[in-house]
Amino acid sequence: MTNDIQTTDNRSMGSILLGLSLSILFLHLYRYCPGLFGSIIPGKGVVHDVLSRFTKNLFFEDIFTSKLAALGLLVVYLLTDNKKSDKMPNWGPALYSLLIGLALYFGGIILIDPDLPGSNLNFDWGYLVTCLAGYLLVLSGVGRLILIPGRLWENRDIFNKNATGFPQERRLIETDYSINLQAKYLWKGRWRKSWINIINPRRGIVVIGSPGSGKWSDCNGNIESVFTKDELLSNVSLYWYTETIHSSIRLYNENSQVPLHFSKKDFVNTPIGIARFHKEEPFPPRKFIERGYNIQHWTDIPKGGHFAAMEQPALLANDIIQFAKTLNHIK
Repeated sequence: MTNDIQTTDNRSMGSILLGLSLSILFLHLYRYCPGLFGSIIPGKGVVHDVLSRFTKNLFFEDIFTSKLAALGLLVVYLLTDNKKSDKMPNWGPALYSLLIGLALYFGGIILIDPDLPGSNLNFDWGYLVTCLAGYLLVLSGVGRLILIPGRLWENRDIFNKNATGFPQERRLIETDYSINLQAKYLWKGRWRKSWINIINPRRGIVVIGSPGSGKWSDCNGNIESVFTKDELLSNVSLYWYTETIHSSIRLYNENSQVPLHFSKKDFVNTPIGIARFHKEEPFPPRKFIERGYNIQHWTDIPKGGHFAAMEQPALLANDIIQFAKTLNHIK
């Protein structure tokens, strides 16, 4: 509700700024194109008297002051506007629009004589057209350019959410030996429920519970360059014979149902050490982890994957030892 109120306030302020900008531009054009407006608004009635009083002051005496004021209020209006675009604006046409708009907006001054305004009706029309065209082009150019930084930030996808961009199995397929796990996946901007149906549990253990598939290891597609067959079979057997594959992956299911959330005041003060292995993906950037955890030790390890303790035991053990040494001063 607070965000809705703030958005409404911003829109109200933006409307005021845009109204002031257009009003100043109109009075400026009235001041320097009197012949044109005299032909449009005939007579010397109340309208002309009111407009003349507004324009006969130092603010409109200088031709650039009122033009800059109208343009400045327009830019402030665009900066306070909260419009968003689903597509990345093309900065090239936006920049050209801005430059051409500025050239027309200020360049049209050559069509009139500031000391003798209204001396030529044709020039008045030319000045009016170039000024309005320039104003609209500046509006278009600046309006698109200010969207680019926000879209660049949104498109970074630092948590790799866009990787889950395909439909997954939503049916529960059960057999006498199947392993069925509830899950969620992100597709087309919505979280959807799904099922992981492991029809062949032996093969499922190889894929999910061990490095046997090679997908989570730093092996470049050759699993035996990192693990021996005896290591892979031993790992699978531990799960199969002890029937512990369910408990080993229960945490993933629970996290999908109740994800971890930190409030602004939540922070883990316990000293944390992180070994960031090369192929452990997805992995959030350090600056995001530091928002909630007291990071005292961070090592980017150039090789290794998800099963680091099995794949690169020496590198992991050495990093743990180095982190432990930094904790000697903590009682």
